[in-house]
Amino acid sequence: MVCWPFFADQAMNCRYSCNEWVVGMEIDNNVKREGVEMLVKELMEGDEGEKMREKAMEWKRLAEEAAGPKGTSSINLDKKIAREKEREMGSISKPHVVVIPCPVQGHIKTMLKFAKLLHYKGPDALDDLPGFHFRTIPDGLPPSDIDATQAIPSLCDAMNKNFLAPFTDLLLKLKNTVSEDNPPITCIVADPFAPVAIRAGEEVGLPVVMYATVNACAYMGFKQLYTLREKGFIPIKGLHVTFVNTEFNHKRLLRSRGPDALDDLPGFHFRTIPDGLPPSDIDATQAIPSLCDAMNKNFLAPFTDLLLKLKNTVSEDNPPITCIVADPFAPVAIRAGEEVGLPVVMYATTNACGYMGFKQLYTLREKGFIIPIKDLSDLSNDYLETKVDCAPGMKDVRLKDFPFIQTTDPDDVVFNFVMGAAETSVKARAIALHTFDALEPEVLDGLSTIFPRVYSIGPLQLLLNQIEENGLKSIGYNLWKEDRACLQWLDTKEPKSVVYVNFGSITVMTADQLVEFAMGLANSKISFLWIIRPDLVTGESAVLPAEFAETENRRLNHPAVGGFLTHSGWGSTIESLCAGVPMVCWPFFSDQTMNCRYSCKEWGVGMQIDNNVKREEVEMLVKELMEGGEVRNEEKMGSKPEADHSMPHIVLIPCPLQSHIKTMLKLAKLFHSKGFHITFVNTEFNHKRFLKSRGPDALDGLPNFRFETIPDGLPPSHIDATQEIDSITMAVENNMLAPFKDLLAKLVNPAVTCIVSDAFMPFTITAAEEAGLKVVMFVSMSACGYMGYKQLHSLKEKGFFPLKDKWRLESGNDFRYWKLSLMNCVLTDESYLRNGYLENTII
Repeated sequence: MVCWPFFADQAMNCRYSCNEWVVGMEIDNNVKREGVEMLVKELMEGDEGEKMREKAMEWKRLAEEAAGPKGTSSINLDKKIAREKEREMGSISKPHVVVIPCPVQGHIKTMLKFAKLLHYKGPDALDDLPGFHFRTIPDGLPPSDIDATQAIPSLCDAMNKNFLAPFTDLLLKLKNTVSEDNPPITCIVADPFAPVAIRAGEEVGLPVVMYATVNACAYMGFKQLYTLREKGFIPIKGLHVTFVNTEFNHKRLLRSRGPDALDDLPGFHFRTIPDGLPPSDIDATQAIPSLCDAMNKNFLAPFTDLLLKLKNTVSEDNPPITCIVADPFAPVAIRAGEEVGLPVVMYATTNACGYMGFKQLYTLREKGFIIPIKDLSDLSNDYLETKVDCAPGMKDVRLKDFPFIQTTDPDDVVFNFVMGAAETSVKARAIALHTFDALEPEVLDGLSTIFPRVYSIGPLQLLLNQIEENGLKSIGYNLWKEDRACLQWLDTKEPKSVVYVNFGSITVMTADQLVEFAMGLANSKISFLWIIRPDLVTGESAVLPAEFAETENRRLNHPAVGGFLTHSGWGSTIESLCAGVPMVCWPFFSDQTMNCRYSCKEWGVGMQIDNNVKREEVEMLVKELMEGGEVRNEEKMGSKPEADHSMPHIVLIPCPLQSHIKTMLKLAKLFHSKGFHITFVNTEFNHKRFLKSRGPDALDGLPNFRFETIPDGLPPSHIDATQEIDSITMAVENNMLAPFKDLLAKLVNPAVTCIVSDAFMPFTITAAEEAGLKVVMFVSMSACGYMGYKQLHSLKEKGFFPLKDKWRLESGNDFRYWKLSLMNCVLTDESYLRNGYLENTII
């Protein structure tokens, strides 16, 4: 990859891609055509690019191993399912999981994939089979039922709920009224399908002998049901999933995918909550500060209401909620889970290093590194190169690798939101991350010292590829319309001859930077495919139409693609790793700097372009990537059931940004494939974008998979709010809680089991608390990327930022260590310490 991270965890992703995973090269934020040209040439033709390609192939092989049937990600997912199965064994209902991501595209996308996996592989509680009883006791069924023995489900339920007390009373009466006609009881002879006899015998102190009224082979058939279920033969796999979007994002999905694209599927339902942003904001998911503010202020009440509604309207199509799977940046899930009595599991759409970056923000602030950065000069001098060694499991990271720290404003909305969300996320029962063990084991170990349970469940796309074709396949993740002409063009090219260029759904650049990239790519004389959003250039229209948004993993996996010029968003980075494609990295913000750092330095699959991008550098790196050997190590890169009321019901809610939605949607699909009922919650805006890009029928529901929306509170006039990170941040913080609570209150058929929330949707914690639901935070970025966010508080406390003056943005290495095992990080890996975000609300 050639990486140009824009924000959030992208900087951390870039950092890891370039420094840890060694599959990326980072383009300077101040992009110049020469720099772009240099890096693209290096990526595609240079020795460095060849080495990175070899490294990338090795990571591809390890990713495939992790996602394979015996791989660590599959094992971790099955362990989680097994834990739910143990907890729910003997219950008439399967657990019902509520999944809620942060209403951001990347977060929603990842979370929805995870939900699909749950639905496919989830625990399936077997109802007790009908048996025979030899005493007359009331069964608790209504007298109007003339022959209750024919209504098997009702009878099973009655035996579980109504038989023990009257049967125990009968035994005690017989024991206490011994007479000539009623000798003392010696033992109980019971039908094997009247299991209350065991408990009753234990309570009154009598042995129990089971007498089967069927023959031996028939009884053996019953006895093997458990084995058949364990082996996956019965019943139909899957968890019941409720996926919670903001109304805005839900509408965007409908707009991008078609009006029927989010219709409920059996066991997978979409629900929405408002985000509290003004309807005039046409695309609130781009205004990150507004969205963060909206999530803090507006999401809790509607999400809690939604959870309560789901809990209070349990039915065959809406089983009881088992837990909440939440994005770590949807912290309202924790509070909502506490309010409604449901556990919360966080699913991070980032990788481990990306998430650790978020998690360390508080520590960095406490230690005086950041927030406020004391001097504007810190943004331009060598201060941001200061090495950080206090983040558990991280090494060779700098202050610049951490997210949202390039600000001198202690009240920065976004920084305080993501830092607070990362701190709140530790209240979750567990955290799952979109990564795999072999990629970042040290950071995963570091997160294990913070969370009671840590699961690496990725790469999601490789896990989803193992699912058979069904209605879930129709559920897409993109808020933009797709154009398949790209693949047709790639079909005409030689293998590994094309540089794929895509800066994600949020990254923006100046017109000059656009020209520098373009000239660098052109001067490299290497074929390239550049996907340009209409809002890529700040305040202007870009070159290509909105329809140019073909599914990224298919492009990266195309044989013609030999290199990737990327912003180092985690979704793009892990897809590049899975495809075995090295990167040139230009991180923009958030965890992208950490991802870039790891890609380039740890994983050996990236080369970084300087922020001040020049065409010469772009040309050089692209040539090195495509023609060189540094990052081209081939070995390294590798290469409809009915709704069931007994299914666990998960509500998933992503952060309303493209990459978050995309990753969360993948997660939702995984949950659904594991047997969960899924409700995927988008903002109304993003839901409409989905429908617009995918067609009116694109979000039609699959069995047990439904889409819901909540408003984001941004004004309808905002054409693409997903680009305004400030607005989105404020919206998440201020507007989404109430509508999300309302949505949770409506999700009662089936009852919500838990919420899976984007880690950047902290209001989901509050909503879950109010609804009494569990919340699981899902981080759509890497562990190192998330750790970058987590360290913002520590950096601020240590006085690293706000920066004292702008010269610190260009500072060199300032080795300041503190002990915790985060090593060799520099401030400049965090996009929010640079780019002039001195009054940034996102931080």
